Order: sequence, then structure tokens, then C-alpha cells
Amino acid sequence: MVAVSAAIISSVARALSPVVADLYKGAKGKIKESLQILSVANGAKRLARGLLKIESVKTIWSPDKELSILDFYYPSRICNDDDNEEREVKRIGQLPDGNLVIQGIVGQGKSIFMRYLASAAMRDEECCVIPIFLELRTLSAKKNIFQSIGKFFESVGLEFSDELFSYLASSGKLILLLDGFDEVSPDCLRDTLEEIEYMQVKYPEMRIIVSSRPSNDIQMVSGFRVVDLSVLNSADYDPFLRKLKVATAKRVELIHAIAESSSTVGGIISTPLMMTLVVLVYEAEREIPPTLPEFFEKMFHVVFTRHDRLKLGFSRRHYSGLSERKLQQLFEAFCFMVIQSGSGRSLTGEQFNEAFDLALDYAEGCKCDVEDFKKDIVKVACLMLEEGVDVVTFLHKSILEYYAAAFIKHSSPEVASLFYKEAGVDRYRSWSDVLRFLASIDSYRYSKEYILQGGPDFLKMLQDLIAAEKKSELLKFILSIHSEIGICFEADGAPISYGPLNPTNDPWVNYIDNYLMRAFFNLVVAESDIELVVRAIKGNVEGVIVHEDEDEEGFNIHVRDLMEMFGVEGFWEKLKEAENDLRGQILIAEKVVEIQDKRKMIFSKRKTKAGEGV
Repeated sequence: MVAVSAAIISSVARALSPVVADLYKGAKGKIKESLQILSVANGAKRLARGLLKIESVKTIWSPDKELSILDFYYPSRICNDDDNEEREVKRIGQLPDGNLVIQGIVGQGKSIFMRYLASAAMRDEECCVIPIFLELRTLSAKKNIFQSIGKFFESVGLEFSDELFSYLASSGKLILLLDGFDEVSPDCLRDTLEEIEYMQVKYPEMRIIVSSRPSNDIQMVSGFRVVDLSVLNSADYDPFLRKLKVATAKRVELIHAIAESSSTVGGIISTPLMMTLVVLVYEAEREIPPTLPEFFEKMFHVVFTRHDRLKLGFSRRHYSGLSERKLQQLFEAFCFMVIQSGSGRSLTGEQFNEAFDLALDYAEGCKCDVEDFKKDIVKVACLMLEEGVDVVTFLHKSILEYYAAAFIKHSSPEVASLFYKEAGVDRYRSWSDVLRFLASIDSYRYSKEYILQGGPDFLKMLQDLIAAEKKSELLKFILSIHSEIGICFEADGAPISYGPLNPTNDPWVNYIDNYLMRAFFNLVVAESDIELVVRAIKGNVEGVIVHEDEDEEGFNIHVRDLMEMFGVEGFWEKLKEAENDLRGQILIAEKVVEIQDKRKMIFSKRKTKAGEGV
């Protein structure tokens, strides 16, 4: 961890002291006894030390040692839905009220932003809260959110219990920052979602902020407002590079190169991660590669040689004994097997070895020792980082996803065909992010064997449904996907959650779920809508059945009854949006396949001309 000065600890402790004092003053019995350790002279300092660990991170710039995020953090901005303006966020009080989902694309700096929010909160004497920051990728069947919170409090000396957490969560002095919902293991995804839903209903005084990539289950939970992080634009380049301590001459040169480049890479420099990688590649190559695949290919070379560039005539020997190309081939297979085996971004030694053994079967001529391979990836390339005892983590989830996609791109037609079939039928959730990369780097096979396999049939079904415009058919369609779907409400008519959703790996069901979610969210918005729900809960709306939900401590109204109460226009509107979007995707896919198939005809033309000349 970054060495933290006594002055910083004392400063944070001063800001936390009123919070600790209020909690201790309001506590009774065993809870008061548990909090006593924080109430003594050095108690706030002990809490400050524990919280300050949030600020220490390893980055692509400094993979060997941790840095304080305050040394390189570039202020994030959020999009304001009300006036469509961007707003810089320096403290939690500048965010919209209530529980939030901070939404951003790959590499947009969600994790650093969440850590910064925690850092700002612990120093904010007006905010007066204790920020609890958790990385959701660390959850497992043996460690849920509640248990993770318990481990933090135990680390600062508290005797944690259900009663203590209930007191803290109900006090309004705790804020929960849950980072990376999109990185939750599939094995505990449903339990994690239910735990978040339960906590927000059980403890309305405890604010919950979750970060996630778009189109995940957390965005479907009622009670959470989705807030978008803004992307970088050209005006951000110079101040961002200053934060990275890039010299003035290099900044000017790089910004000019980006402006002059016709590269597709230049067009996607919209995130801190991508900008950082562009800096690394440009410093090595003195140019910006023209396409995204070429950029990632160059990046692999850069990260393997960046340590040696200042040592004239020196070429570092790979521990594995493999050439750089063979090592990349093995790494691509390794990344694919990590996802195939159901592992996440962080791997135990056993999981690492398992993925490595599987990768060797598909990476011809890449035989080497697993520990030597690990040293090359962790110590030389720094594409993965050591994290704790017997755990290594990918520097960023997008690295895992891109090189898994590259494995398919470089695979035989037979292997690729099997993959697209599996990803399109059985395991869409596991492969969805890899498929997004393949749409760019393997566009022909992605279009032909994925989009055009199931897309047209699903589009035809949607078009027939919309053309018929029958309420009974619409209801039948929704129930065929999620038979018990509806909304759970509080007694005052406020929506709590949306569901339940039947588990599925069907990509087209996942596709339509995003639009159905928006339809449900837009169903109860006006004051008159809420009043109607309250009347239904009290049994004053004829024909509407309401079921009490003990788990959610609310009241369920099935979609069938919701349609009777609010009509179906909102559902039709969202289905039409889905139909229009899918039709556009299919047209693009057909064009890609058509162009590629025309190129193949050149060989038949040559044969024809050769025959004519005989």
C-alpha cells in the first residue's frame, strides 16, 4: 500500500470524528460496546487508516508499485438528464440524490471514479458519512456483500454483527460504493442482485452507489437512478496528459498526431484507458495504428518491450522461452479458456493453471512451463497483476475480453463456427463482451454466423407481433419469456423492483429484455399512477390481484394486471424501438457478408478467364 503520512491520517480522522461521535452517542448495549474502540482517542485514526487503503492502486503506468489515485485522478463528469449538460463531480454531494448506478463503457474510469468518491467522502466534513468501497468481482459463494462489509469493520477492530450493521445502515452515516457489477461472477449474480435489492429496501437511510457497464441487471432494479459518465473529448487530452505527467513536448506531439490521424483508433479515444494505451503505443511506434485490431496487436508488443527501450542493444529474454508471437498466441488461447471455464478477472493459482493447461491444447508449438508463462504475463508485460496470496488479476477486464476475441479471430472456420453457435444459443451472458469485440475484428463471421443466424427470425417475430398489435398476443409474448414478471411496490406506491426474470442465455431474449425493462420503468411515473397503485394495494381497483412479498417487504402486481391498470402503449413503443434497432444491425451484417462474398468471386473469375484462353 502507498505510504500514507501522519498528516493525511490526522486530516481524514478529523473529518470522520463527528461521524464516529454521533454513532457512539446514539448506540446502546452491545452495539455501543462494539463501537467503543472507535470512540477512544485514536479510534478515528484507526478507521481513517482502513479507509485510506481505498486510494492505493496499481496502474498500467505503475504495475510494480501502488500509487495514490489523488496523484493521477482526472475529474470525471456526469451527464445531466434534466438539461442535457455535463457536470464535473468533485464530491458525492454533487451527484443526483438517491441510489445510483454509475454507468460507463469499457475503460471509462468507473473504478477510479468510485474510489475517488470514497476518498472525497471520507474527507468531506459536510457529508459526514463512512464510505464503504467494495469490488464486486471479489464476491463468491462464500463471501457476499454483507460478509465483505463485515471483514472491513473487523479489520479496523470492530466486533461485527447483524445488529451492528443494522444500526450503522439505519443511521444514515454509511454509504455503500459497489464497484463493477458487470464483473460479478455468474455463479453469484442472482444472489448479489437480490442482496442489493434487499439492502436498499431494508435500509432506505443507507445510500447505495453501484458502477457497471451498460445493459446489466442492476440497471433494471427500481429505486436506482442510472447516471452516465461522460466520455473524454479533444479538450480533455492536454489536461489528462498533464495528470499522467507527460512532458510538454510529448503532449503537443501526441495531440497533433491524434488530430492528423485518419485512424479509427483516434476516433475512439473517449476513455482514460484508451488514451493511456495510445500514449504507450505512440511513444514506442511514433505513430497511431490505423485500425483497432492493429492497435491492440501493437500494444502487445509495446508492453513486452517497454522496459528495455532505454537499454541500447538489450533484449529481455522471455521466461517462457517463447517468441513474442508464440507468447501472444498462447495468451489469446489462455484468455479464451479463462472465460470458457467460467472464471472472472481475478484467478486463483488453481484457476490459472487450469486455463493454461486448456490453452496449451489449442496453441500449437507454444509448450512452456506454467510458472514461466505467468512471469512473462505478470512481471514482463504487466497485463496481469499479483493481488494478495495466490491470486492474479487482469490489468483490465477489456484485455481479457479482447484477446479472447482475438483467439476466435485467429481460429479455424470450424472452431469459430462452433463458438458462434455456442455464444448464440447457450452462453450469451458469458460471451457478450467478447462478441462486441468480434463485431469489429471478425466482422464477416460475426455477421454471417451470429447476427444472421438468429437475428432475422427474431426480427420477423417482432414485426408480426407489432403488425398484429393485439394486447393478448403481446401479453403471451412477454409471459413466454418471463412468466411471473411484474413490479414490486412499497405500500406508498413507489416501485421497488422489476421481475422476476427467468434465467436465460438466449441473446435475443437478453436483447429484448433491455427494451422491456425500459417499458416497465416508464409505466409508473406520474403522481396519478402512484395513487392508482396505492388503491390497488388497498384492494380498491376491481379485477387487480396484489400479492404481498415478504422477502421484498412490498406488494407484487403481475404484468397482466399492470396492463389493465396502465394500458399497453408503452410496451408497443419500446418494442418498435427494438425492432428498428435490430433491423439496422441486420442490414449492416448483410452488407458486410455481401462485400466479403463478392471478394471471393475474384478467384472464380480468374478460373473462367484461364479457361477461355485455352
